[in-house]
Amino acid sequence: MSSPSGPSSPGESIQEALNPHRREEQQRAAAHTRDILVQRGIRVADGDDPEALAGILEAVERFEGVVRARGGDSFLNSPRSSEPENPDWVVPAREPNEGAAAYVGRIEAAAARLRG
Repeated sequence: MSSPSGPSSPGESIQEALNPHRREEQQRAAAHTRDILVQRGIRVADGDDPEALAGILEAVERFEGVVRARGGDSFLNSPRSSEPENPDWVVPAREPNEGAAAYVGRIEAAAARLRG
């Protein structure tokens, strides 16, 4: 990933030279991922970079897949549900100041518990 000040690797420099809109596309993709997470009731942090956001979204989608496989519905069991079908089928809430990697780990652990 590139930092705001410039590319982080020679490969990134080449990619930016080949596609001058690459950084804008990455920023749009990160904003879209952030929006999806927020719409699902997932807390995102200002410091979450695009890779962190993608990792969280992938973990949430895997968790939701396990819930579906067990007969649950991600809409009825969303973090915003006041009365979920099964509280274990609600993706864990992100703790304040919890890093993305730690949060992904907790989501994965919750999914593993559901798999049994």
